[in-house]
Formats: sequence, structure tokens, C-alpha cells
Amino acid sequence: MDLTSSSSSEPDVKTTPARRRDLLSKFFTVGKEEQKCLLAKMWTEKSAFLQMESIDTHFDRLELIVQGNVRTTDFAACKRCGTIMNFAKRGGHHRRHTITCGMVMNNPLPQKHDTARGAAKYTKDGLRTRIGEYLLKTAQSFSHAEEPEFRQLLQYAAEFGKRTGDTIPDAHFPNRRHISSHAEENYQKQLEQACPQLLRAAQEKRLAILADHGHFFDDYLSVFATYCNEDMQTKLVPLALKAVSKPENARELFDSLVDCVTAIGLQASDLENAPLTADGAAVMQVVGNTYLEEIRFTIFYGK
Repeated sequence: MDLTSSSSSEPDVKTTPARRRDLLSKFFTVGKEEQKCLLAKMWTEKSAFLQMESIDTHFDRLELIVQGNVRTTDFAACKRCGTIMNFAKRGGHHRRHTITCGMVMNNPLPQKHDTARGAAKYTKDGLRTRIGEYLLKTAQSFSHAEEPEFRQLLQYAAEFGKRTGDTIPDAHFPNRRHISSHAEENYQKQLEQACPQLLRAAQEKRLAILADHGHFFDDYLSVFATYCNEDMQTKLVPLALKAVSKPENARELFDSLVDCVTAIGLQASDLENAPLTADGAAVMQVVGNTYLEEIRFTIFYGK
């Protein structure tokens, strides 16, 4: 129903409290079509019992105020021409009205552009592209992008960019020597704090050693210690990541491993009760049989 026709049929109706109560009481006792007519009258007479709640750019939902309580109706009014339509189920008649409404065609509402959503999509697409390029160039697994540490690094970089501007100046990028020295200092602090617990764990047979020998640019040996603390939590401590000369045999490789362990105060005898997890399964097994008779091995194949 067009509200302009309702206003022309009853242009001089005086809105009184009694009439408002009468319209309101009738609204809950008649059918949908009669309700639409009553809403049109309330709209035309600017009844105090009627208010609107915006649904979208084209329609306002009509609500009734009953004794201070808001009751939502199944009707909505066109923002341009005021036509009241049933909005219980949104369908094609609403779309057709937005197209054929003369006032909409002559004076279209400005479409709002969600700049925040567009910027978020642009940022997300850019992150996908750059992270993918980084992982491919550095031969990393794509699961590396899901690591908490990697995401924390991206988050910190984003926060740093907000503080310093849109981009991070080149002068703020540390070189590899500074990164290496800073990581070494942090590693030494962690190791000093963990040494007493490592010694206690070795005495109580709660210590395990993880070793890996491989070749990236040079031959390297990485050694980690894992133990279970008093709260039954597993802790992982890096012991060493050092370049080693290419070993002639397994004994030389294991000598390097013992040097890494004894450098933090552990004894070679402490390894007798420590399970050893090694990537080079066959090599480390030979070492254990020939160098330390009491060492127990847990062998993991693959990565």
C-alpha cells in the first residue's frame, strides 16, 4: 500500500491519544491486510506508537511501542516512497520494488563502499602471495606458515609498521651478524637458566637428548635436551648448533655430541641413562654399541 494514497484519503485526521489506542488495539485483532492499512494510518498520522529500524539501504522495519516495550512487526516501509510491504519472508517482490520504485530510479540512494572490508581482503591476498613466495624461495614447508612463532613474527612486524609508518625503513632491518649475535646471547641466557634443572633431570633419569647431524651449507650438529619438570611439563632446551668437520666415522661424530653435552656441565656418564633420539639411525646405533654400552636409543626415521 502506498502511503501517499492513505494520506490523501484522510489528510485531516487529528491524532489523539484515544485514536492511537484504538488503532493499536485493532492492530493485534485483524489480519495482515488490515494491519497494513492500520500501519499506513499510523504512519500518516505520525503516531507515537510507531518507530522504524533500518534493515538495509531500501527498507525500514516498522516497530510498535506498547507500554514502553518495543514489538517488532512483519512489515517494512520503503525509505523512498513509504510503501508498506510484508517483510515476514524476504522475496522477489522486495527486489522488484527497489527496481521499479520511481523515486528510487530518479533519486537513487548512494551505495556505501565498505572500505574496511576491501582493505582487509587486499591485505589477506597480499599476505598469501608474499608468504607463498617466501616459503618457495627458502624451500620451507607450507605448514611452516601455521607455526605460532611465524604468526607472532608477522603480528609483531604489523604492529611495528603501525608505529613507524606504512613501511619499515631499511635502517631498521638488522643484518645477519646482529641477528646471529642476538640469538646467541638469548641462547646463552636460556641455557644458563636451564642448566640446574638439566643436571637435576639427568640425575633423576628424566633427561633425553635429541641430536641431528646434517648438511645445509656445511656439516652441522644440532643438539637439544628435553626433560620433564616437577609439574610434569615437557621442556625443550637447545644445547648446541655448531658446524663440525665432516666426520670420518661414527666415533668422531659422537665425540662432537659428547663435547656439546659436557660443555654445559653434564658428564658423559649422565648419557648412560638418557634416551637418545637421532636422525641418523644406523650411524647412531653403531656409536652407542661401541662408545657407551648403557645408552638406550629411540630411533625416528624421516622428518
